[in-house]
Amino acid sequence: MKSKKIIFLGLTLVVLNYCLPLSAVCKNKWTGVDESVVEKYAKEHGREKQKSLIDTDQGDLLLYVFLLAVVLGGFIWWSSTPMAPWRRPSMCLA
Repeated sequence: MKSKKIIFLGLTLVVLNYCLPLSAVCKNKWTGVDESVVEKYAKEHGREKQKSLIDTDQGDLLLYVFLLAVVLGGFIWWSSTPMAPWRRPSMCLA
């Protein structure tokens, strides 16, 4: 009986998720903090929006930067663990 209620609730949520998308409910586009707050105060103080030095919004540059950071962080973590070869005791029997 309890499992039927859980299945019914789950199916109801799935159907509602596909039948009532959030974009249909919200007609107006929500602005981010940059557009609604930061740009407003910047214009009040005489500063205009400038183009970024390194544009990470297009292409895969942001993906590769994130990948490099993860690999570097993983290596730093791995090198500080006892699994690193220079931290293992010598396996030589001689």
